Amino acid sequence: NYNKFRNIIREKLDKKKYYFQDENSSENPLFFCKLRMNNTALIEIDTQSRIMHQGIFLDIMPLDNASDNLFVRYIQYVCARTLSARTLGEKGYITSSLLKRVLIFLAKLIITTGVKSKLKSIIENSNRKETKMTGFFFGRTKYRNMFFPQKFLKEIKTLDFEKFSLPVFEKVEKYLKI
Repeated sequence: NYNKFRNIIREKLDKKKYYFQDENSSENPLFFCKLRMNNTALIEIDTQSRIMHQGIFLDIMPLDNASDNLFVRYIQYVCARTLSARTLGEKGYITSSLLKRVLIFLAKLIITTGVKSKLKSIIENSNRKETKMTGFFFGRTKYRNMFFPQKFLKEIKTLDFEKFSLPVFEKVEKYLKI
């Protein structure tokens, strides 16, 4: 649904009110997209010197199938972390951690555009098959919290939020605990 969303929003978005920052773009090198509100400002420290849309945003995160094989799932995790280090370097990410700065610097040197594409395809390879697990690969999630059962997403229920009744997946509470 993430890729369907990206295609539909490009076509149907009210461009007077909102701005869509696609993933892996010059404005947003990360592997998730952002929906920004026009005529607002929320300037992140690591993007303040960049010329780009700086409106209030909502992150749109993909969920990908995670391999049922633990070793392959760990490879997917390593690929995601490597890609994240590379894209954080492109974004201008600021950290006080010397280790993170060194890893980001090395990733910027080593990970070329072709390598980025290969890493992304390794992460997304399980999307072509049915798996028992789903992965949240591109957030700040630690390995032990990155994966959860596919069955959490199967059934939909509605929850009241302020004046709205919104669809959520049936096992949302279990997901949030993970």
